[in-house]
Amino acid sequence: MKKRADIPASKIVGIALILCIVLTLSACDASTVKNNQKLTMSSDETLELEVPTPPEQIDLVKAKVEEEMRVFDVVAHHEALYREIKNIPESVDSEQIKLEISDIVNQYMDEYFHQIIGNILLEYNDKYMASEVETIFDSTSRAALYELITLYEYTFYENNH
Repeated sequence: MKKRADIPASKIVGIALILCIVLTLSACDASTVKNNQKLTMSSDETLELEVPTPPEQIDLVKAKVEEEMRVFDVVAHHEALYREIKNIPESVDSEQIKLEISDIVNQYMDEYFHQIIGNILLEYNDKYMASEVETIFDSTSRAALYELITLYEYTFYENNH
């Protein structure tokens, strides 16, 4: 029978270390190739994803959003708002309650109007640019509506606590 040659532990550790380095480098090379492929998209592909909406249509979208603001039904959104509002600790003073309700209303309504603007834009341009939502959102005055909703929700909170 042949005797097996004893390989020193240092050589085994060295071979394992070299193997780990080789595998790590080859994995890095593969991810670099993958990342480079992402970065080399042509500008035509980017244009296919988002197409600017003509200014006339942007004006129509803005008019529809403003109409939505005029006929906004607070009662229809009360339940969703109140789910958040009822989590306000009762130990908080009335001024702080008003501020917290205002923050809840602002966050909820901002999300709501972003969604409404996106939905209306889809009616005119199914490849609208994300920046158009922000442009329309920033160009509409929502402060008075938000104040009315905050007053409604604060009054409801005070009457039920």
